[in-house]
Amino acid sequence: MAEAEPKTSTYFHAKGKRLGFPASGTFELTRRCNFNCKMCYVHNTDTSGDIEMTAEEWISIAEDAKKSGMIFLLLTGGEPLLRKDFLEIYKVLSKMGFVISINTNGSLISDEIISLFSEYPPNRVNISLYGASEKTYKELCENQSFEKVIRNIETLKKMGISIRLNCVFNKYNVNDADEIYKIASEHNLIVKPAAYMYPPLRSKGETGGNSARLTPYEAAACNVHCRELTYGKEIMARKAETLIRLDEESCDDVHEGPGVRCRAGGSSFWLTYDGRMLPCGMMTEPSASLKEHSFNEAWQIIREKTAEIRLPRECAVCKNREICSVCAAMCYTETGAFDKKPEYICRMTDAIIDIYNEKYIK
Repeated sequence: MAEAEPKTSTYFHAKGKRLGFPASGTFELTRRCNFNCKMCYVHNTDTSGDIEMTAEEWISIAEDAKKSGMIFLLLTGGEPLLRKDFLEIYKVLSKMGFVISINTNGSLISDEIISLFSEYPPNRVNISLYGASEKTYKELCENQSFEKVIRNIETLKKMGISIRLNCVFNKYNVNDADEIYKIASEHNLIVKPAAYMYPPLRSKGETGGNSARLTPYEAAACNVHCRELTYGKEIMARKAETLIRLDEESCDDVHEGPGVRCRAGGSSFWLTYDGRMLPCGMMTEPSASLKEHSFNEAWQIIREKTAEIRLPRECAVCKNREICSVCAAMCYTETGAFDKKPEYICRMTDAIIDIYNEKYIK
C-alpha cells in the first residue's frame, strides 16, 4: 500500500517554508537501543558518556517550539521507549496538542505503553520491521524479537492506532522483502521501504560507506522491486515511462548546484538527545546548540545555514535528475561535503534507469 501525505501536512510545511517557521520537528530522545543493528546511523554500543536531555528540558523546548509554530512532532531514538521517563514526556507533549508520531522497533510496547496510548493515542506509530523471521533479526539486530513485534503490531491495530512499517533493506534482510510485504498486506499496513543505507557518520564518524548496505545495483533492484510490490507492475510501467521521458535531456546552462530540496532546515528540524539542532538527523552540520541558544535563535541559525547549502553542480545539470534521489545528507555523509558528487548514488540511479529500460520500456 502506498502512502499519501495528508493535505494539512503539505499545506503547513509549505507555509512554514514560506514564512520561516518550523512546522515539524523530530525529538531524538536517546541514541540508546536494545537492538544492535549492523547498519544503524546513530546507535553506538558505548553510550556511557551520553548526557541526555531531561524530561523537563524536552518539555521546555517543546513549549518554545509550539510558540514558534511547530505542529507535527516525531519522537525517535535510538529506541525512545527505553527512556524510563518516556511516559511522562509523551503524556505532557500529547496534552500540548502536537500531532505526534513515534519511531520504534516495536519490541518494548508494554502494558503501560498500551494504557498510555489508549488514553492519549498517537497520530501514528512507525515500527521498524527488520525482517520476517527470528533468524533475520538475530543476524541483523542481535535481538530475536520478531514474534514479539508482530504481536505488538496486532495489539496496536486492534486499538485502532495507525501503523506504518519502516523497512530498511540491506544485505542481511533483502531476501525477506516479499514476506515483509505479505505481512503488511495481511495487517493492512503501509510500508515505507529504503534500499539506501547512509554511512554511519553520526555514530562512528565515518563517511563513504556502510558495511551492511547493498551494492548500488542490488539497492537499485530492491528499490524497483519494492515499488512493484507497492504499486503493481502495470502502474510501475507507466511511472517508469514517464520518468525516463523526463530524463532525456541535460541542462548545461546551470552554474551552481541546487539547494536543499526537502523540508530539512526549511520547515523542519531535528533535535539530538544532547540538545543540538540539525536540519536532518543524518548530518552533523550545520548545527546549533540549545545549551547556548534559545529555540528561536537555534532555528534561525539552522534555517540560514541550510539556505546556503548547495549540492554538486553536476546534480543540477544531470539528465537523470528527475529519477535520482540525491539529497544534501547523502552528499555530506558519502563525501564529507555538500557539493561533492556521491558516486554510490550515481551508480544506483544509473542502475535504476537500466532496470526500468530492461523491464518496462519497449
